[in-house]
Amino acid sequence: MELPAQPVSFAIAMIDADVRCMIMRNADDARPTDETLLGWFLHERDVACPRCGYNIRNLTHAFCPECREELALTVRTRGLRLGWFLLALAPLAYAGIIAPIMLADLIYETRVLDRIVTWPWWAAAGVGFACGATSLALLRRREHFLRRTVPLQRRLAMASWFALALLFAVLLALTV
Repeated sequence: MELPAQPVSFAIAMIDADVRCMIMRNADDARPTDETLLGWFLHERDVACPRCGYNIRNLTHAFCPECREELALTVRTRGLRLGWFLLALAPLAYAGIIAPIMLADLIYETRVLDRIVTWPWWAAAGVGFACGATSLALLRRREHFLRRTVPLQRRLAMASWFALALLFAVLLALTV
């Protein structure tokens, strides 16, 4: 689709794109297309293509002329804050990674070395697998976590660490 080389008139070109939309909508109820809005946004603006870095100033098509990547004008946050999400995920993922190693060691000790392993060690391995499954579920539903307020994200991250530490402390105390 061909984009207009310049906006409708010089007066409209001096106004931001959102105000232009209101003017055009009120003028003839014709809403500008996404490609038109993209063209207006890039008109006389130095913007790099997000894929290849090519300057797409005065773009006339809805794709980068250098890498042919399709472009769209979107709204997003300035920076996605993943800190509390990663902090909540870390202990669960760690326990999930350690669980198969622990299980292999438990099986080795019981089968090869003929040692008796007490039940809390088996329970700890089970908790590790449950934590791994929980970390995968958290990864899958990360948008749900990230939509929560920052204080709630902080409480969930701290709860993740506290619950896991408490559970393993109890299991460790049972083995002594």
